[in-house]
Amino acid sequence: GDRLVAFTDGVIEARSPLGEEFGEDRLVEVLLENAGLPASGIESRILRGAEEWTPEAEQEDDVTLLILNDK
Repeated sequence: GDRLVAFTDGVIEARSPLGEEFGEDRLVEVLLENAGLPASGIESRILRGAEEWTPEAEQEDDVTLLILNDK
């Protein structure tokens, strides 16, 4: 059940239209809520969470995720 999640700062620095960052706390929340999903599901939930946080806001950085399962 272990996972390794690596990400670039573009994930946590994604900004809302008001300029607030998605942040590490929100990322951890998404990870905890979806820990039972396979890597592809976790990836989808992280990306969806960041996209919902940043509707129509222009992003300044790329987003890269690497998620590994222990199996």
